[in-house]
Amino acid sequence: MKKSLAFLLCIFLFTISFAQREIVNGVVVDKQAQSIIESVSKKISTDSPLLISYTMTIKTKDKKSETLKGSLLSNGEKFRLKTPVFEDYCDGTNLWHYVKETSEVELSVMEQSNNLFNFPNLIKTYSKDFRPKLIREEESTYVIDLLPKKSTNVSKIRVVSNKTTNRIKEMTLYVREGNTYIINFTSYKVNHSTQAKDFTFPQDVYSQAEIIDLR
Repeated sequence: MKKSLAFLLCIFLFTISFAQREIVNGVVVDKQAQSIIESVSKKISTDSPLLISYTMTIKTKDKKSETLKGSLLSNGEKFRLKTPVFEDYCDGTNLWHYVKETSEVELSVMEQSNNLFNFPNLIKTYSKDFRPKLIREEESTYVIDLLPKKSTNVSKIRVVSNKTTNRIKEMTLYVREGNTYIINFTSYKVNHSTQAKDFTFPQDVYSQAEIIDLR
């Protein structure tokens, strides 16, 4: 009797799991994960512009580790990322990457590969480049992997979202043959006031910096 009940329970759970997925153009779509990420994306839109404080742990492929505290100001495709080691400024078209130790600025055109640290916008536009998969449901969070639809330098992005607020609690970026970035979000300031100059390199502040134009 116990074996029969266990068997029926397994069938029931499998049926529920299968019902949460469908096949579109030969690809399995996780409908529950998609719904969760869409709720997170809508919350980002409501909260923007966002000023986020975070702690980032960088793990290299040779198992070295470094932890940085920083802040991110995000407004759509525009963002400003600050850490003790480097700062990034993006006006939606151009990206200034300022390395403090060398006092050098690399100026490049913003592309997907160099836009990974604009975490909110990455989630808002996830459907273009990634498909979500629910890994597990915990007491207060969902854990979802974003898997690239085509080959990129990122193998996956793991998102941990708060069930109640639909805000991101933690993200992990897995870069192929490179670093792993674990970002813990420590505070949110929503609907933060911004100006256009917030997203361009402040050359008046860093007047000694050398700008290397790679565009």
